[in-house]
Amino acid sequence: MPGALRLNVDEPLDKKVRRLEIMLAEMEALAESGSWDWEVKTDRLHWSRGLHLVYGIPDTPINCLDDYLAIMTPARRAAFKRVLDKALADHQSYVFESWIERANGERRYVRGNGRVLLGADGQPERMVGTVQDLTERHLAAQALQASESKLRAIVEASPDLVIIRDFEGNYLMFNDNVPSSLGVTRERLMGLNIRDVFEPATIVAIEASDGEVMAGGKAVRTELDATTKAGKKIRFESTKYPYVLPSGEPAGIISISRDVTELRELEGLLHRRNEEFKAFVENSPDVISRLDRQHRFVYVNPGSLAGIGVEPAHMLGKTMRELAASDDHTDAFERDLDRVFATGDELLREVEYDTAVGRRWYQSRMFPERSPDGQVAYVLISARDVTEAKTATLLMEEQKALLERIVAYSPFGVAYLDHTLVFRWLNPTFAQLFARPIADFQDRKLADVFAGVATPGLQRALDTGELVALSSYPAPPSKGSLTKQTYWDVSYVPVPGIVRRVEGLLVFAQDVSPRVESEHLRAAQLKRLQELDEFRRVLVSAVSHELRTPLTSVVGYAEFLEDEIAGALNPEQRAFLAAIKGGVFRLRRIVDDLLDVDRLENGTFKLDPSPLDFIAELEDTLKELRPQIEANAIEVEVTAPEGKLVADIDPSRIGQVLVNLLSNALKFTPSHGRIRVAVERESGQLICRIQDSGDGIRPDDLPKLFLRFGQLAEGAQKGGTGLGLFISKALVEAHGGQIGVESSPGAGSTFWFTLPLAGVPQPGQRRSGS
Repeated sequence: MPGALRLNVDEPLDKKVRRLEIMLAEMEALAESGSWDWEVKTDRLHWSRGLHLVYGIPDTPINCLDDYLAIMTPARRAAFKRVLDKALADHQSYVFESWIERANGERRYVRGNGRVLLGADGQPERMVGTVQDLTERHLAAQALQASESKLRAIVEASPDLVIIRDFEGNYLMFNDNVPSSLGVTRERLMGLNIRDVFEPATIVAIEASDGEVMAGGKAVRTELDATTKAGKKIRFESTKYPYVLPSGEPAGIISISRDVTELRELEGLLHRRNEEFKAFVENSPDVISRLDRQHRFVYVNPGSLAGIGVEPAHMLGKTMRELAASDDHTDAFERDLDRVFATGDELLREVEYDTAVGRRWYQSRMFPERSPDGQVAYVLISARDVTEAKTATLLMEEQKALLERIVAYSPFGVAYLDHTLVFRWLNPTFAQLFARPIADFQDRKLADVFAGVATPGLQRALDTGELVALSSYPAPPSKGSLTKQTYWDVSYVPVPGIVRRVEGLLVFAQDVSPRVESEHLRAAQLKRLQELDEFRRVLVSAVSHELRTPLTSVVGYAEFLEDEIAGALNPEQRAFLAAIKGGVFRLRRIVDDLLDVDRLENGTFKLDPSPLDFIAELEDTLKELRPQIEANAIEVEVTAPEGKLVADIDPSRIGQVLVNLLSNALKFTPSHGRIRVAVERESGQLICRIQDSGDGIRPDDLPKLFLRFGQLAEGAQKGGTGLGLFISKALVEAHGGQIGVESSPGAGSTFWFTLPLAGVPQPGQRRSGS
């Protein structure tokens, strides 16, 4: 039967067996084990001394199975009995591991082996076996298992990627961080090779570092950018070791890697930020410095040169006192430094210094810079030059004070009402307008101060945010303080707010009663003048028409006398008759001028234009005035273009203009003087200039020339009504032209006018004189 040995009971014992027994005892002691022999049928049990030592019972006899079971731990006794019975039943060997407790309470771990020996009848006759003390091995195995568990827990809990690969690149072992970092599942990664995970360029880099590890047989640190086949980019910082079997044979690579992708990105960002910060500090217009506990400058940015006129290199390693700053400034500066070093609190100051670039104001901020142990090691100072802002603030304060004085003593009443129409401020003039003290207004509602008094436009300005101005507003008396009707100019100026559209109103008020009274007086005077002017116009029109008929009769009878119808005339009578005709012609001309003015003012004046040659009209006028020209020995020079200058003109009216202007020139040109008449063509117009050699006109008198009855003193002395230039201006403008004068005292005068041309004249110039 398998597993059983047949015993030869007839075998004799000899000395050789005794020696074997002694050797067996020695071996049991060395192996911490013992043997036993149990005669099944007689229940006789033989124990070796080694078993007594294993169980810690050197003096207790063990003669039968029950004695053995009695020393077993009760908890393990039934289990051992089942194993023993099964071995007897099956004629098989057994192995039984258990633990025992010695008499001193010590627990020992043992392993028992038993073997069935069959008799001649084929039934179990004896059992032999051994019991070995495995306590030390068991404890070592437990310690090893605990160590392995702890190591695995550490590896799994590590933020690093722990990998064991063989030389072909197959993954043998890895912690849980590896699959998630590479973007694959743990189950899939276990059967993969690095060539299944990474791109070829990454594999080349990995194998290169693997080769370096195996060649040197020691740890190698690497950092590489890896790209997975899924396109994921990772930067690894790795330490690689040789993986060696217990036999000392190299089996692969142990890699402890860390994903530093985000770290490197953060380092890059930090580097860029540091560079940006450095660039900001180095290029800042502010003075930025660092001082140690001895008050020495250990850093100064280039802004110090522009800010205080000192080179940074000159300041390094020196204190403010060594830089020859004033004692007062240095003492205050060092007190502030010591305070920041002592308290660790920031400090903000506005200081004033005499620098190499003049007296300057700085807004200085001191803040602590701490060392790793939390102590304040340095003080950083940022000083901004606020001289311009400070100067502007001081100027604004001065201007504000000046403005307040101006408003306080302004002839205008000024008041400020908030959005609830409460008086918040007013100047003395405003209170004086109502003959009341300022206290009657301050912090009181408008409705309480002026109960029952209308304030038109005020609410509209408050609601719409638009300026409302009232001119010559009749202000009613307030509580009897005003004894007569007054008139004011009032303006409501909305003040924009942040919380609401209109925060309040500025009220400007001025008593304009004298102006209103003057306006009323002027209005009455104007009305009276208009009435007088209308009376004058009617009178002039009536007189002119009434004078025209008798003048016509006088002219007719003078012509009868001149023709000697009533008899012959002697020379003296003819002279008298010539004087009569000259006076009548002058009077009729005055009447004609008065009638023209009347027609111009009534709008009944009409033109009868037709295309005519202006040059011919000028020559006819000069012929008409030839007696006056020759009587005063005046030289008249005419310059005009060749050919005709055709314009749409009323010949009688343009002739009237020429007569007026030429007569004035003759009137003011002394005997043997010169008059120049120049006609030119320019941009579709003709320009006629008449220049005399008289005394000229004062600049103050020029604006009076073309006014109705605008006769100068010199003209009145030489005769005339002062209507000629007024009528000439109206006639030229009625033709679509313009008229003017250029003159200065002692240089004569040049009157000019323009007329639109109707055709294009022939080129060339012609000159004539008389």
